[in-house]
Amino acid sequence: MKENEKGRPGYIRSQKKIRGIRTLILFIIVFAIFVIGLILNGGDRSNLFSIIAAIALIPAALSATQWIVALTLKETPEELVKRIASASQGHKVLYELYVTTRENSILLNAVVISGSYVLALTSDPKHELRIPPVRKHLRTALQNADPEAEVEILHDQEQFLKKMQELPIPETEEDENPEKEFQSILFALSM
Repeated sequence: MKENEKGRPGYIRSQKKIRGIRTLILFIIVFAIFVIGLILNGGDRSNLFSIIAAIALIPAALSATQWIVALTLKETPEELVKRIASASQGHKVLYELYVTTRENSILLNAVVISGSYVLALTSDPKHELRIPPVRKHLRTALQNADPEAEVEILHDQEQFLKKMQELPIPETEEDENPEKEFQSILFALSM
């Protein structure tokens, strides 16, 4: 099974599978270490293997938490991906970025970067509460790279597509440099 790259359609689907398999493997390793300790010590739980198994539970539990979070996320519908791709006009589009802040988290179904402007679409049903803190968080992070950075997160697909078509078409490779830096920052801030 090949992992989709972050920012591409299908990333969430692949993460559900990958994180589930990783979690299962980690718990099997923990169980195996514990059982080996029991076998080698005649059924006595008080041994070094039990301690190692208990410590190995930490990454297994972290993996389980990440898997549960991934299971709650919904993939971007293929029809929407096609509509966005046809309206992109040469802009780089990132898909399925799950951004977390101290206050909130939100799934950004699509993100378009145009110069210092970032336009995002979310299908989150609680978008009224989640958009403002996430927008502030993203703007602050991006303004470290470019003080003129602006972020807009929309919930309405038609409004997103309309704004996306109004964005200036990228002309030169110079325009891509801040976009690549913004992409790196967005990837660092998302699951």
